[in-house]
Amino acid sequence: ILSLRPTAKRLKGRVVVQLNLLGDPVVLKTVPRQLGRAETEAAQFVSQHTSIPVPRVRDYWGDDKNGYILTDYVPGECLGAVWTDLSAAQRARVMQTLAGVVRELRTIPQPSPRGSDLPRAGWLGSARGNGSFDVLINQRNDAIGPWPDERTFNEWRISLYKMFGDAHQPTAERLAQIQDE
Repeated sequence: ILSLRPTAKRLKGRVVVQLNLLGDPVVLKTVPRQLGRAETEAAQFVSQHTSIPVPRVRDYWGDDKNGYILTDYVPGECLGAVWTDLSAAQRARVMQTLAGVVRELRTIPQPSPRGSDLPRAGWLGSARGNGSFDVLINQRNDAIGPWPDERTFNEWRISLYKMFGDAHQPTAERLAQIQDE
């Protein structure tokens, strides 16, 4: 281990992920425990089923609070930091590359959930049939789901809106319409 240089990603003023570059080529990523497990599963799943470059997960472990992901370091620059410096042709190439990544992800057959009462296909959750994470929905880093089908997921999402009441009548009417479909 050559050096330890901590960095952090912030969301709404709080540290969500801490990265420590432990010398070339290893990174230790500290995340909330459940989030780390799901991220590790997703990275391994994508790596096994696609040609998309994903940092190789060397190890994952957790304690009561945190998860620790040890991965290969992949050098590069944050796209958001360099986007304005790219030419139109470079931006088009980046978008074509990302479109190819999305196409490849969509070709992966859905895995059978392990040790779950979910159906063999059509469920929504993590790569192994566990709960998934979306900090825009749940900022406590708790797992949400899994759901047996898209309809159940949509009903759950609509229930989040209903917690705030029917403050915007056109939205409430559209949500009721969606539920009836």
